[in-house]
Parts: sequence; structure tokens; C-alpha cells
Amino acid sequence: MKELIRILYQSFTYTRRSSVEKRLADSDRVLHALKGLLESMIEEVKDYWTDEAPAYQRSGESTDADQTSNKVFLVHGGNEMLYFSEREHGESPRVNREISPTVWGGISSLIQGRINDGSFGKSFSEVCSDNSMWVCGVDIRSFKAAIEAEIPALSLELVWQFSTIDTPYTTAILDVIEFCWRKVSKSEQVFFHGYLKHHHLSFDDGVGRSEFREDINRIFRRNGVAFTLTEGGRIERIVSETLSNELRLANFRTGDAQLNELLESARQKFLSPSADDHRDALEKLWDAWERLKTVVVDDKKLGSQKMLDEAAGSNQSKFRALLEQEAMSLTKAGNSLFIRHSETVQERLETSEHVDYLFHRMFALIHLILKTTGRVG
Repeated sequence: MKELIRILYQSFTYTRRSSVEKRLADSDRVLHALKGLLESMIEEVKDYWTDEAPAYQRSGESTDADQTSNKVFLVHGGNEMLYFSEREHGESPRVNREISPTVWGGISSLIQGRINDGSFGKSFSEVCSDNSMWVCGVDIRSFKAAIEAEIPALSLELVWQFSTIDTPYTTAILDVIEFCWRKVSKSEQVFFHGYLKHHHLSFDDGVGRSEFREDINRIFRRNGVAFTLTEGGRIERIVSETLSNELRLANFRTGDAQLNELLESARQKFLSPSADDHRDALEKLWDAWERLKTVVVDDKKLGSQKMLDEAAGSNQSKFRALLEQEAMSLTKAGNSLFIRHSETVQERLETSEHVDYLFHRMFALIHLILKTTGRVG
């Protein structure tokens, strides 16, 4: 194998520096070496799977010990392993909405490791000076320029020194994660270039992104951070499990296009990492509530009564009264708090917890009405 690689590589290097005639003359030698290399690699792979791999690995089956291990260590049927403390005491509550210096230190070290191993080399290629067909690492200069242009709020000095003293803003860190997910690939060393002392690399986007996502989400999970990196490379906020399922699976079909748009906008903004988006989500949801009252009839009061009647059912008088009280309370909150109106008499919600509380209440009421009337899937 090594001899075939040496012949092939020397042939490439030699022909690059030779005349056109010499390159043509050496083409048969190059092709012969390449054929031999591939045949040898195929034979080694066959030998590995037929002679070295345990029977259960070749057949796709697992031993009893492996099945037991999966039951103990793996969560949700995936490949993510829990630590001992998590298996014993459960995972940390995912309530932290700010990235701490400790968490930033872990994230920045993870990114630095992928810079070092060439994982960003496909997007920001440092090519071999002896053969520009091959990538041998990451072009740090172009990486810096790209991240500076796309995330102006980030201090590049922090990125490249990876200091945990002056941690960037949380939103900037989350932007960095999404940026890196788009640019990362799994790098594999194809062969070693002895003269220039580096490896030539190949890349796999899917594996690289999947592993990067798994590592980021592990850091989030271990530190109780209320964000997750999705399979599509988006950072989303983790909300309560009950509300999360309804939010993520909701398919609004109210029969009114503008109402559907308001509800969908509120849903997406509430799942955003940005606190400003959460306030916007609350405003959109309140606007949707006011419009929902007129979907059945033009008169808001009559429309509201009809919706609540349908939601409560004919034999639920006490529950119907509770819904009436909740609807009136939320309508009053929308008029007295800084949600839909911006007059000086409106009181501003001071904390994100207050915003979440009101969003939960209003979304639960609207979702109940839409669910019982067949307007949401």
C-alpha cells in the first residue's frame, strides 16, 4: 500500500514539473499505480470485515452485553451517552438563557479543535503548495474574514484567542454556532505528504455537521442551557415540554390567511433565542387573539362567546365560566400591559419570565379553541 502511494504521488509531482510530452508519457504509469492502489484498498477492506470484525458487527446484530449497555447508557434511542450523574439524578433543568464563560470556553475549544484538524478546510481551503488539487488544512485568514462579515457583533480577538474572560454576547455566540455548523465537515486524512510534512484531506459534510451538533448540544445539556442546535443547523430555545410539543407540531388552518400568518409568526419568534423576538411573539399572539374573535362573526363579543361555547362543550358550565374569566383576564392584560399598545399608561413587562408566563397562558387558550373547532393540526 505505501509503495503504491509513493509511486502515485511521485508520478503526480514529477509530471507537474515536466513538459507536456513527458506528462503524456507518464500517464500510463499514473493510471496503473492508481488502479493498483484502489485494488489494494478494496482487498484490505474485505479482509477487515471478513477476518477481523466480530460476527455481530458484520451481520448487524449485537450481543446481549451491547443490548444491555444501550438500555443503560443511550437516551431516546440515539447515540448520545449520559454521564453517571445524569443517569443517577437526571439531567440539569434547561433554564439558563445566557452563555456563561464556562460554556463559552467549552464551545470555543470545540471550534478550535475543528480548526486544528482541518474540519473547516472544505469551506476555507488551505491547499498544498506542491499540488493545488489537494486541501491540507484551514485558511485562517479567509475564515476570519467570513466570520467577521457575517457576525459583526463578535470580537475577532476573542475568537482567535478563545478567551473566557470577556465572553461575547449570547446572541453572538449562538450566531457563531450556526455559522460553524454551515461550514464544518468531517475531515479525513487521505495520505501523508512527506516532503511538506502535512496530510491531504477529504471531507464529509453530513457527518461533520452531525458530530458538531452532538458536541454542542452535549455542552448545552450538561450546563442546563435552554437552547438546542437542530438537525437543520438552527438554534432554538427549549420551552416547557408540554408547550414545546404543541408549538413545534402546530399546523394552523383557521380558514383566515392573516390569522394563520400571525400565529405562525408568534410560534417561530417564541422559539427564537432572542429575548426581543419573544416580546414580538407575545404581541403577534395577542393580535391573533383579537382577530380570532372575528373569524366566525364580525362582532367581537358574539364571536368570542361562540368560540368559548364550542371550546367548553354543552355540559361543562363551570369550565365554560372558567374560560370566560380567562379570556376576559387576558384581554384586559393586553390593554393594560405593554404588549399591543405603547402608550405611557401601559406597564412594561420587566423580565423574560413574565413574557413567557403570558405567552403560555394565551397560547394555551387559543390552541384549545382551535383544537376543539378543528382549526389546528
